[in-house]
Amino acid sequence: MRILMILIVVLLAACGTTNNEQAENNGGTNSENNSVNEDNSGTNEEDTGNNNNVNNKEEKEETMEEDLAYHTEASLEDGLLTVQMELVNETGEMKHLTFRSGQRYNVVIHDADGNKQFDYAEGMMFTQAIEEEELESGDSLSYEVEWEAEGEGPFEVTAEITVSEINGDEADRSLLQETVSVE
Repeated sequence: MRILMILIVVLLAACGTTNNEQAENNGGTNSENNSVNEDNSGTNEEDTGNNNNVNNKEEKEETMEEDLAYHTEASLEDGLLTVQMELVNETGEMKHLTFRSGQRYNVVIHDADGNKQFDYAEGMMFTQAIEEEELESGDSLSYEVEWEAEGEGPFEVTAEITVSEINGDEADRSLLQETVSVE
């Protein structure tokens, strides 16, 4: 009986401490009030700030295509399909690029029937470390992949540069990928 009483006292004391710690960590308010305020859009200044952050993110995604130009070219000569990828910084400022692994690009080639003929990353092993690179204004990243074509074209080539973040913001991968046809 005595052990049960001690256990109840300890539990009650721990519950009171947890609420106080949460209130201190949340700037003097409890976590329930914060979640209610976040769900009510436009009710206070903090919410308006959150909406501005969403708008800023959308604006960054819209202008990323203007900031960094991505282009893919592919050619087929004497059975050798060559794919060239280039990412150019067209801004007046340096861009900080983050890659989630050692893989900097990928190329996937399909035949006219839609069958995958080649995938650069398939069977490859890449370092599992975050890698960063700075791309100065006017500079570019260029990569080239060659593949001994199996059969005649046409081939559909999808190439992408695998940047995950640009200046700390999540990259819109659809702007860093392009599909071209080659015969």
